[in-house]
Amino acid sequence: MTGTTRLQSAAIASAFSQFTSGVTIVTAVNRSTVCGMTASSFTSLSVSPPLILLCLGNSTRTLEALTSAGHFAVSVLAEQHTCLARGFAGAAVERWAPFDSHAWRGGGSRAPVLQDSLAWFDCRLSATHEGGDHSIVIGEVLEFGTNSQGRPLLYGNRSWRTVSPVPLET
Repeated sequence: MTGTTRLQSAAIASAFSQFTSGVTIVTAVNRSTVCGMTASSFTSLSVSPPLILLCLGNSTRTLEALTSAGHFAVSVLAEQHTCLARGFAGAAVERWAPFDSHAWRGGGSRAPVLQDSLAWFDCRLSATHEGGDHSIVIGEVLEFGTNSQGRPLLYGNRSWRTVSPVPLET
């Protein structure tokens, strides 16, 4: 590359897609409306106090619901959850009804967590920050759980993947 490169949306999105990350479903309950979406921009932020960080598109109903409610939940998906991940990434809830067709439980926030997820976090909204066309959401973990069964679902280079262990050299 030479000098200055003009950043174009499609080109930068393609470059960003080369990073593979885990897949989650973020849920929130605002009044009586349950919202959820697939999110791969999730990470642990702090162990003490327990904080998580995720980034959600500014125009999503889930972001609106969790900021209004002040609480949300995150379910970390396993390889068998590919259909759920696809559905929450684009299907209209009115036509799909994911909360009726899978085993969910409510945490203290009432936001649904997937019962057979690899891990789940029930959170209180701690802060939001502007981040271009997304918002950076920080949540204080109030409850959590783990399930060691299964391999994590990953997303990278615009496709669903899973982990294959690679021996580490010593």
